[in-house]
Amino acid sequence: MVNVAVINIGTELTTGLRVNTNMATLGKEVRKLGGRVLLGMAVGDSKEDIERHITYALQHSDIVVTTGGLGPTHDDVTKEAIASVCGKRLIFSENVWKNIKKFIESHKLTVNKEYVKNQAFVVEGSTLFPNRYGTAPGLAVKKGGKYIVALPGVPWEMESIWKEGVTEWWKTTFGSSKYYVKVLHTSGLKESEVSAKIKELLNKHIGILASPGKVDIFITAETKELADSISRKISEKLGNYIFGIGDELLEEVIGKILREKELTLCIAESCTGGMLSHRITNIPGSSDYFLGGVISYHTAAKEKLLNVSSKLIDNYGVVSTEVATAMSEGVKSIFGANIGIGITGIAGPSGGTEDTPVGTVCIAVSFEKTVSERYHFIGNRLKIKEWATNMALHKLWRTISG
Repeated sequence: MVNVAVINIGTELTTGLRVNTNMATLGKEVRKLGGRVLLGMAVGDSKEDIERHITYALQHSDIVVTTGGLGPTHDDVTKEAIASVCGKRLIFSENVWKNIKKFIESHKLTVNKEYVKNQAFVVEGSTLFPNRYGTAPGLAVKKGGKYIVALPGVPWEMESIWKEGVTEWWKTTFGSSKYYVKVLHTSGLKESEVSAKIKELLNKHIGILASPGKVDIFITAETKELADSISRKISEKLGNYIFGIGDELLEEVIGKILREKELTLCIAESCTGGMLSHRITNIPGSSDYFLGGVISYHTAAKEKLLNVSSKLIDNYGVVSTEVATAMSEGVKSIFGANIGIGITGIAGPSGGTEDTPVGTVCIAVSFEKTVSERYHFIGNRLKIKEWATNMALHKLWRTISG
């Protein structure tokens, strides 16, 4: 098994100015290739600190992957640190410089070419990986019997280079995966409920990870046959609570069903502020089935845009199953869709009452009939919105999948 250490470089990470998403992405991508991340670190933009961390990481891994510090500014010193650790020089690559100029010209960027010219310096003897979305290429260099892979810190640049360049290099260098990972996604169950349903199967091959409104089950095995066998046994226990495998998203699964059944969807959101519509429209081709949405945040918007009765609001409160029902039916009527969703709630941190505390959310799905439920979610404002969005997707999925 290939052991990997990840070093995410950038003072913006160590000071909390940016969230380190690259660690999560690399953990997932390394797992797909049959490797495992044994060590993850973040370090500021100091050449000496980067050298020290790389040296330490090389002692505990087969590959050290760095992200960040490949840009044109004075504090981008990752290549210098790698060259120093490996006892190599930085050399100017005419081919990289040509690609940088081509990128600048094709994207009509207003940057000084000489300013970014130092990005054409690469570590002597390194393998280079083209960058589709930026000017800094990735690189891999050998140090003894181990490797250092340097990637840009910009998340979409890093991920693109990994998938389009590093993946093939990995397979050529280390061969095929030595173990198999399968991920099952469930919706509508809590972590404890999933554990209870598959308790007889739980062993070293199975891991469970919960997030708001969703629980993932990770299966790790030495052979594909064993992973598939465990997956089948889990599926027998959990049945139709499993909505997807691998990288499948619930909104992606929903989109496929809507398209296959030629159904259309519209959404009326209040406390989620457009988050559900955002998730739906993140799927390419969603215009085939998603007609539109209304963010009826204020009570007046619910009345004027969705035709929710003021009397209904007075009688039951703006956060109620009755209002959620009226929102779902109102938006469905406006857009002429097959399905309407209504969400109303209190995301906090204030605004709650004894009868309707913070975290109360009502969700309605209007299809052949309207079903509305009241929930109470726990967490901060963002987590409550995530819970509400995931639960709305779950209700929609169960509605259209039967």
